Amino acid sequence: MMDAGLAQFHLLLIDEDTGPGDVVTLVHTLLPHASAAEDGGLRLSRHSTLLGPLPISAADAGALGVRGAGTVFALRSPVERETEPPPDWMSSRDGLEKAFPAGLPNRDEGRYFGLLVDVARRLGATIRVADDASSPARPGWASGGVKLLTPDPEDAVNLTVYSTYWLTPETLLPVVQHTLPGAELQAGLAEWEGPASGVVDDPADPVVRDELTIEERTRLHADADQFDAEAMAGDPELEGYGITALLPGSAGDVDPENPPGGYIEILVRVEEEPVPALSGVDRAGMDLVAYEVRWMDSLSQRFVGDRSPEFDSERRASRRYVERVAVGVVEATSGVIVDEFGFLVDRYHL
Repeated sequence: MMDAGLAQFHLLLIDEDTGPGDVVTLVHTLLPHASAAEDGGLRLSRHSTLLGPLPISAADAGALGVRGAGTVFALRSPVERETEPPPDWMSSRDGLEKAFPAGLPNRDEGRYFGLLVDVARRLGATIRVADDASSPARPGWASGGVKLLTPDPEDAVNLTVYSTYWLTPETLLPVVQHTLPGAELQAGLAEWEGPASGVVDDPADPVVRDELTIEERTRLHADADQFDAEAMAGDPELEGYGITALLPGSAGDVDPENPPGGYIEILVRVEEEPVPALSGVDRAGMDLVAYEVRWMDSLSQRFVGDRSPEFDSERRASRRYVERVAVGVVEATSGVIVDEFGFLVDRYHL
């Protein structure tokens, strides 16, 4: 495949420090169903294939507007775009609105371009966006209009621990407090005192009288009373809970809605959706519990492109605490860690 052919595909550019096997492993992590295609690539879906690894010469690299020789993976997929351009106010952390000013990719192209972005972020790699006359480059792109995206690896802050063990709030709280002494359980639901006035129709309402007979209303009330009695006789089933903590240094008289540095939140729930990274793990039919450790930044800049130096400082500080809490939860639950983009994380590398 010559450079003229490569230019029509979205390309994942990897350097000599990244093995092609790393790319394949990461793709399989997010897409366990990906299979070998007849042309040697990875079939992602019925319509899309990841071709590679493909070596490119220095001459090919020059023609493509990228630096040096190396290796690429090419995404072969339909060109499927939104019919309207991104709104002027859009500012995404990966700059997609700049790469696709005529319309963002959607459907197959959108799904698997997003896959390339996530893989590139994990590897610290760059994506060359396919040449497309309908989507002209904006000023400022490198190499005379060639569009290059390098997702920020530091954006992968949040971590989720998955385990078959359920820790009660009383058990998990000290684990979190070991790293974040100010951690507290989120406020529970207030005791229910019945429906608000006017929510339930007055039985004296003529409409209610016309719809139900006295005998029918009596039977319904009896059934409801029995249901309530049975529910109150048993222990309430906890389906999830949360723990929050201000970052150290934010203690004292601070605005709890917008503390400096933000705060760490640990959300615990039974996972109901499949986790691709754990598709090969045999859980013996046991439920999977998710312990999501996430950072809520005070500047609300997590998902935008224009960020301040203060945000970068907050992010570095928060990452340390997110990682320490996640490691503590792993040790308490014998779980595994997955980052916010779906990739497995080695606890010993944190």
